[in-house]
Amino acid sequence: TPIYTARYYSFTTPAVALLIGTSIAALGRRWQRVVAVAVLAVLVLPIYVSQRGPTSKNGTDWEQAAQIIQQRAKPGQDIYYGPVRPGSSVPMSKVADAYPAVLSTLHNITLKQTGVQSAMLWDSQWPLAHAVSTLRTTPLLWAVTQHYGTPSPASTTQERYIEAQGLHLVHIWRGSSTDVMLFTR
Repeated sequence: TPIYTARYYSFTTPAVALLIGTSIAALGRRWQRVVAVAVLAVLVLPIYVSQRGPTSKNGTDWEQAAQIIQQRAKPGQDIYYGPVRPGSSVPMSKVADAYPAVLSTLHNITLKQTGVQSAMLWDSQWPLAHAVSTLRTTPLLWAVTQHYGTPSPASTTQERYIEAQGLHLVHIWRGSSTDVMLFTR
């Protein structure tokens, strides 16, 4: 995958702002500075507006996914966070990091260690099979999976495995990059 990420703008924005400000200040006449600021504002406006939408941060729909869970989940219910992509060790529990007030009250059934406990950026997870005893006894399970950049398949390996443990999919919300599923017994 590309090494670039849109977050690099966050790191470089202060330096670019200083360069632009210095360049505008170097203009000789006041009217030139006013015109330069006006032109800059017109050029920046579309980008500013595009970064204020619900999926504006790298196309994620985590806010909507967290809202779906917040509306229906009760504290203590079980939740499974799938990997961000097949074969990845980074779990979708980063949604819980982004919206802790909503998701920190749920029980992550595959959590091995939090990022803080392991001195890493992301949580580490056990494979879903490690939680088989929970899957066979829980009355209700939330599942959060990602289908980054591609449409969500009709069902995934994780969904089929969860259903094989006696749970049934009763509700699904498919966002632009995230799926939130509710399974019950």
